[in-house]
Amino acid sequence: MILRFLTVWMLSLAAGTAVTTAQAGDGPQSPDDIWALALAHDPVLGAAEAEEAAGLNAYRLRRATLLPTVTATGSAARIDSEIESEFFTAGSGGKLEQNYDAYTYGLSLRQPLFRWDLLNRLEVGKVEVIAAEVRLKRVRQELVGRVATAYTGVLAAEDALQTARATKTAVSRQLSQVRDQVDVGAIAVTGLREAEAEQDLAEASLIDAQLALDDAVDQLARMIGTASFDLAHVKNVEALEPIVSVPLADWLAASQERNTNVVAARLAAELARLDMRTNEADRYPQLDLAASYNRNDTSESVIGQDAEEGRIGLELTIPLYTGGVTRARIESARATYLQRTEELRRALELAESEVRTAWRTVRASKRRIAARRKAVASTAAALAAVRDGYEVGSRTLSDVLAAERAALQAQQSFNQARYDYVVAVIDLKLAAGTVTDNDLPLIDAVFTGKETGSSE
Repeated sequence: MILRFLTVWMLSLAAGTAVTTAQAGDGPQSPDDIWALALAHDPVLGAAEAEEAAGLNAYRLRRATLLPTVTATGSAARIDSEIESEFFTAGSGGKLEQNYDAYTYGLSLRQPLFRWDLLNRLEVGKVEVIAAEVRLKRVRQELVGRVATAYTGVLAAEDALQTARATKTAVSRQLSQVRDQVDVGAIAVTGLREAEAEQDLAEASLIDAQLALDDAVDQLARMIGTASFDLAHVKNVEALEPIVSVPLADWLAASQERNTNVVAARLAAELARLDMRTNEADRYPQLDLAASYNRNDTSESVIGQDAEEGRIGLELTIPLYTGGVTRARIESARATYLQRTEELRRALELAESEVRTAWRTVRASKRRIAARRKAVASTAAALAAVRDGYEVGSRTLSDVLAAERAALQAQQSFNQARYDYVVAVIDLKLAAGTVTDNDLPLIDAVFTGKETGSSE
């Protein structure tokens, strides 16, 4: 039953695992382009693929124990002997010396007929193969999340750097005007000191923003193998609506069947059950077919012979008493199985909790985008009003600078809200275990706008 479920799960998950081969064009690179680079370079994925290749041999190793074992042996020797014997020297007390060649060769075959322990271990091999594939699927799914986080991290760092540069430009403009006012005696020198302090703070913020961007670029470069990229920015988060519109109940149901941690825990429980059954099989009789053929040729010797022997038969082994080892192993395996079942229950509960948390985060992120969009519009209107007031003398240059900062920060926060929304949607699919390559076009459309042809 467990193998049937796992087979269905693997087939459903594999529905979208075709490797993306999109190449970056002349324009900015979208997540689809970055994903193709990550598939080719990411060392974590490369290690998982190598681990899967090793794990796929588990079934072959188990199956080999049920197949016939054929062994050939042979030897050739030159023998120089000296025998003191009354029989060979007719009572003369002399010695018999002889030199001759001796040949021996043989062939043996052993075929297990009834080995319940080996049959159970074959089932273990099947589950181990699936477990290896599941581990690769999990790493591949996690790579989608890591690429999305690193991609949006670079965009957010670029926004922060742009804001810091714009802020420094505005502060520099203010400092220049304050100096002019000090020169003509319009304001006290303390105003100049305040403006210079703001200039220094803006410079420090610009340095921090550049450092954060460099770190974000390095993080993405480790996945894709290059730091030379020009990333596309968010255009339309509505492209994710087909994913977000799925009811919470469907996400919860999917997490109980497809969450990779749940599947891994279910596999671990099945392996523990098979291990328990294998240890119980050590109590059963074992029946093997054994056949052999041997030839021993020492005919060149005085008492030599050329002997052939063929043998075929059944070998039965019945365990009677092992000092309690078998019973101890069975009890240990049973305890491990109980442990794995509890771990499975915990994985199911944790998957449900992760889906609920991710679902709430997606909903909150979507509302946050709407709020941040309004803040962008309101701060832009406020900035226009302050500038008009400054022109007529009712507002100060500091008021203009503060309004410019508020507008810049509102735009940056709006962009960050959209980045967070993209990552939250992917986290929701990761929690449910439903991430496949088929999701990439929808994610890509957020940054290219090709699905809807519109932009925000």
